[in-house]
Amino acid sequence: MIKFDCKYHFDWDRNEKSWQCAISRLVYFGSHLEFVVQTYEPVTVIVGKTSSGFFVYFRSQVTGMELPSLFDIRANVPLLSSVCFDEHKAATVAFAIKRVGHLLSQPRRKRNASNNAAEDIPFL
Repeated sequence: MIKFDCKYHFDWDRNEKSWQCAISRLVYFGSHLEFVVQTYEPVTVIVGKTSSGFFVYFRSQVTGMELPSLFDIRANVPLLSSVCFDEHKAATVAFAIKRVGHLLSQPRRKRNASNNAAEDIPFL
């Protein structure tokens, strides 16, 4: 389990809010990641890299979108909340994407044929 802290100033609140969240499962497929974010209800998120940038897909909502950056929380929260989440859950998902985004943003070394299967990553 990967635990991380979230800190965000919601438009509807005067004060910045802080909370802790977790990723309970993370699988690296090379071109994309699939992980489960533990919010008040678990959310399965697929984040990937294409030749034109990044994308996010939500299996339970059967919807997705392009992301300009994996690390820009301020830009990603409004995009995610406009697709399928309330602002709090969107912020949690944006922080989770930021937490594991380095796996997609950095070039990976080539692996031999026996290691090309999906790689379960238990901890970061």
